[in-house]
Amino acid sequence: NIFGQLRDQPLRLDGPIRMKMLEHAWPRVSSTGFKADWAGNSVVLDGGLQEQWSAGVSLDLMNAGALVPGLQGRIQGHMALTGSERTPDIMLDLSATEGAYAGYALKSARLEAVIPEFGDAHSDISLQIIGATNERGLALGNLSFAAKGVVRDHQLELALEGAPLSMTAQLAGSLDPQTGNWEGTWQVGQASLGEMQWQLSAPVNLAWLNLPRELRVDGHCWQSMPASFCATEPVVVGPNGRVVLHLKDFETLRLATFMPEGLSWLAAVEGNVTAEWRQGQAPVAHALLRTGSGEVRLAKDEGEPLSLRYDQLSVALQADASAVSSTVTLASADLGNARLDATINPFAEGRPVTGEVALSGLRLELLQPFLPGLSQLTGLVSADGRLDGSLARPRYW
Repeated sequence: NIFGQLRDQPLRLDGPIRMKMLEHAWPRVSSTGFKADWAGNSVVLDGGLQEQWSAGVSLDLMNAGALVPGLQGRIQGHMALTGSERTPDIMLDLSATEGAYAGYALKSARLEAVIPEFGDAHSDISLQIIGATNERGLALGNLSFAAKGVVRDHQLELALEGAPLSMTAQLAGSLDPQTGNWEGTWQVGQASLGEMQWQLSAPVNLAWLNLPRELRVDGHCWQSMPASFCATEPVVVGPNGRVVLHLKDFETLRLATFMPEGLSWLAAVEGNVTAEWRQGQAPVAHALLRTGSGEVRLAKDEGEPLSLRYDQLSVALQADASAVSSTVTLASADLGNARLDATINPFAEGRPVTGEVALSGLRLELLQPFLPGLSQLTGLVSADGRLDGSLARPRYW
C-alpha cells in the first residue's frame, strides 16, 4: 500500500501488481486486484498480460479534469482484453454524464465496442451522445455513431437528431492500419432543416489522408427538388483547402417559416461560393447569390395582399485577409432601386464598418413586416448616404 500526494491531490495505490520488462514486446503485467485512487478518480486492474491477454480495467473518474485539464463530468466503465498479445479481443463499455470540453457539453454519452482480433474479425462499435450543445449554448441534439465490419472493410452510420437540423449518413470504407489513411464511399446522405429535406443524389468517393490531416470528397450534389446544391469540383479540407459550391433553382417560398409575419417572397435563387485557404495565410472567399424576376407580397388587414415585383436582386460577398466586403443590389419598377456597398474589418478592434447606400424610389411598405408596432407604413424614399461606425453600432449619414 502506498499513500501520498500528487499535484496537491491525495494518492493511494493498493493491491499487488507484478511487472516484467521485455525487449521488443509488451511488458508482462499481472494483478489480482490493483487499485489506484487519485483526486477523486479510481482505476482497478484485474489480471494482465502474460503469454496472452487476460485483463480487466474498471474506471470511475469523478474528477476527469484532474487528468485532462478542461474536461468536466463523470466517466465510468469497464474494458476487457483477452487473447493474443498483438491482436487481442477488446470489449469496452464507457459512459459519461454531464460532460463538457472546449465549450461543448453533453448530458450523457455511452461508448460500447466489441472488437475481436483487434479489428481483424467482425467488430461492432457504437457511440450515443444525448443533449449536446456547442460553445454558444446552442442545442445540437442527440448524436449517434455505429461501425460494423473489419478494419479493411466496414460500414459506418452517423445520425444527428436536432432542431432545426437533423442528418443521417451511411458510409463504407477501408482503413490502412499502417498509414492511418481511410478511403470509402458516402453511400447515403439525408439532411433536414426545418421543413426542407435534402438528399445526396448519388454515392460519392471520399478519403482521409492521415499524414497531411486532409479530408477529400469528390464532386457531388444534394437535391431537394427542384433545388440542387453541388460541390462542382473535389472538396479538400485540411491545413490547405478549397471548396466550390453552386446553388440552383432554390425556391424562396421554402423560407416562409423564417420570414416575418405578413411577408412572402416568391423567387428562384441561384449562386456560387468559393473558399480557399493556405497554411500561414488568411482564407479567401467569394460568394454571389442572385434571383432574376421575383415578387414580394405584403399581407394587409383588409383586402388582397399587396404584390410588388422586382427585376433583379443580388448579394455579393468577398472576404480576404483585410476585410469582408458586400454589395446588395435591387432593381425594380414596383419596389424601387437600391444599392448597398459595405466593408467590415473583422480583425480590427470594434469591427469598423464603412460603406455607401443609394436608394431611389424605395417603397417603405417593405419595412412593415419588420416593424409590427406600426399599424401603417407607406411612402417612397430616395437618398444617397454613407455608412461608418462599428458592426455593433453602424451610423448612416
